[in-house]
Amino acid sequence: VDHPDEPNPINYVVGMLRTGDPNPHFFQKPSLYVYLLLAVLGPHYAWGRANGLYVPLGEMTVTTHLYTTIPGFFLWGRVLTAAIGALTVVSAGVIARRIAGWRAGLLAALFVALAPFHLRHSQYVTTDVATAWLVLLAFGAALAVAQRGCWADYLAAGAFVGLAASTKYNAGVAALMPCVAHLLWARKAAIWRAPRLFASGAA
Repeated sequence: VDHPDEPNPINYVVGMLRTGDPNPHFFQKPSLYVYLLLAVLGPHYAWGRANGLYVPLGEMTVTTHLYTTIPGFFLWGRVLTAAIGALTVVSAGVIARRIAGWRAGLLAALFVALAPFHLRHSQYVTTDVATAWLVLLAFGAALAVAQRGCWADYLAAGAFVGLAASTKYNAGVAALMPCVAHLLWARKAAIWRAPRLFASGAA
């Protein structure tokens, strides 16, 4: 187990699968990523039970720190993170293309794809890459608010901010983006449209 933070979300999912209780009972970090892991590891565990790879978790000696007795859980958890990392590359390209054309989109995607920090953290069962992706989506929706001011953009911006904060608490600072975007749109359109901002906050 290469990363000291990886065992924590794995342990929460193991506890959920062992007891059938969907409450992680631990909230030092928010739980969205844990539920994404559960959606991936639950089927893996069911497949492993059906094919003799696993016995009931209550009968297993499960270790996850330093060395693990359930490497498949780490493998599929890392696949989830790598998939989110790839979606982050695509999202960066799409948003940059909307701002400045296809060349900017290609450069942005390449920048994220080759960034050492992003590459390193896309390999681990941690919340960092999922948080970055959701903050990036919140930025893209906020950008659309600043450009068009549509209801759908406001709702998307608020929803992505909420999802980002439910992955890592400090990502809640992304709530500033739709607020600033609203001010930019209101200044450009000379219309305040406060209900849209409140709807974004509700979302």
